[in-house]
Amino acid sequence: AGAIRPDSPAMMSSVSLRRALLGAMTSSRASHARLGSSRARLAPARPGATPTAAGASSSHPTRRGRLSSCGTPRAAATLSSPPASERPAPNPPGPLDHARHRDAVLSKLPPGKLVYVPAGKAQTRNGVEGNARFRQEPDFLYLTGVEEPGYHALFGTGADAPFVLIAPRQDPEMDVWCGKQASRDELRAVTGADIVYYDDEFHKALDAVEAQEGQTVFVPSHDACALPNDPDGLFLGLRPETTALGKVMAKARSLKTTEEVACLRFANKVSGDAHVAMWRHASRAFKGAQPPRQLWEHELEAVFAGETMKMGLRHLGYPSIVGAGAHAATLHYERNDAMVRSADDLVLVDAGAEWRGGTPGNKRA
Repeated sequence: AGAIRPDSPAMMSSVSLRRALLGAMTSSRASHARLGSSRARLAPARPGATPTAAGASSSHPTRRGRLSSCGTPRAAATLSSPPASERPAPNPPGPLDHARHRDAVLSKLPPGKLVYVPAGKAQTRNGVEGNARFRQEPDFLYLTGVEEPGYHALFGTGADAPFVLIAPRQDPEMDVWCGKQASRDELRAVTGADIVYYDDEFHKALDAVEAQEGQTVFVPSHDACALPNDPDGLFLGLRPETTALGKVMAKARSLKTTEEVACLRFANKVSGDAHVAMWRHASRAFKGAQPPRQLWEHELEAVFAGETMKMGLRHLGYPSIVGAGAHAATLHYERNDAMVRSADDLVLVDAGAEWRGGTPGNKRA
């Protein structure tokens, strides 16, 4: 789409957009997105026109499509495009420089202190049933690049302070179920850790960072005072501090490296193509079907998830919002269980896939 001026009605917040949608749906003069209309099918596409994805952050204003003279979003340029799964796969950006991330954080903290950041924990049902799909804690992923649960990172601050990675020790009998665990050398090579211990070796990890009684240890604010509950109480003598690390992490993560921008662009491209695939699916659902077939919000949600997974993006950045009709005006509508009743129904979608911790905020109506 062409450039949109800051004062244009198209540059509105998510809240304003939904309010506008609610007003449009209750007004007799409202115009609707007619995905299956002959106007959308027959309108000529501008040469070289391609759909563009929304901004690279869910907090950015929503960008709406270019409007035709009748106020209907012009989707004709996308209806004849191949679905994302049939297009050449974008070349995914490589691994991020997590050593650079660590330097950006640790260099802003006073020397002679400790930093402890835990990974997320695997979630089970009833404590025993299979694990849910795991997504790593963002701060831990930023500092280490490790995407598996149950790890811990322990750092010293100041020059030449070590990075100690603490891995969960896997019972060898679980290898047949979960695969063989990476060795210490393999973990060091992948993560850049100076030393790797297992979670029954916390005493060695504390010795490696020269922990002292009463020493300050910076911990994430959302895990306030959540130092490891090791059997020997080795962390009880440390003094957790819960505010400084969060502020430093927030500032460091707000300044994107070139590699991080490339990851966001990649996630944005794949997510944008998946939105196009949803439009095409909705158009085909009502195009000449006799009797008209049923189309559901969760069906469109599944199209988006399937298209992004085909490109290797296995996680969504947030639960998808697919709201048809009046549901489009609910700010965080996530039930996605209602029917799209006709080609005249307006459907609002807020969905974005994640790549290496980066997620775009893609909103389309």
